[in-house]
Amino acid sequence: MTRQAALLETLLAAATVLTAVTLVALPMLGPGGLEVMGGPLLTVDATLSEPVAGLPSLEDGGSFAAGDSVELGGLPVVTATVFSPSWDQRLGLVGGRLVGGLTALGVLALLWKISRSLRRGEVFARQNARRLSVIALIMGVGGTLAQLLVAFGTVRVLDAEFVRGSVAPVFELSFLPLFAALGVGVLAEVFRQGTALREDVEGLV
Repeated sequence: MTRQAALLETLLAAATVLTAVTLVALPMLGPGGLEVMGGPLLTVDATLSEPVAGLPSLEDGGSFAAGDSVELGGLPVVTATVFSPSWDQRLGLVGGRLVGGLTALGVLALLWKISRSLRRGEVFARQNARRLSVIALIMGVGGTLAQLLVAFGTVRVLDAEFVRGSVAPVFELSFLPLFAALGVGVLAEVFRQGTALREDVEGLV
């Protein structure tokens, strides 16, 4: 059991590091963030609501205001690429990805702490109940906020002068983070009850 708990702790630690690099550091340093690193431009999915012809392209050498240099490509679901994101487009798209990454990072870090207590044989402890409650809060708030930010950024990209009215955003808000948070919240209460029961038994002994 101790060996399995140690393996779980190692896997969670590796997942935490991987998440910190791929879902937090890279979006922060890449296009739309601090732009220290190269990579694909900010893109969102959309559907055409009417034919569009003669859209300006970055290759045309045109001069665009921030947030207006949007180009469409692909059918029937098109990809809108913004070449010079405005602050609100950055806030939505990059901010949403960062919030999602930080949410996953926070959950993994707390699960890693719980796994350490498992190796020490201290599963039903008050601090683990609190950690599960925090995980539920992070999942519910962080997961929902990330979706809302991405939806906001998508709408702002498709509101650019050259594509406004010709496309409709493709995204859907999921209640999964809230349901998952509710499930973890129930588990936290189970841990609280288990901890109280153990303390009562120990007190009788």
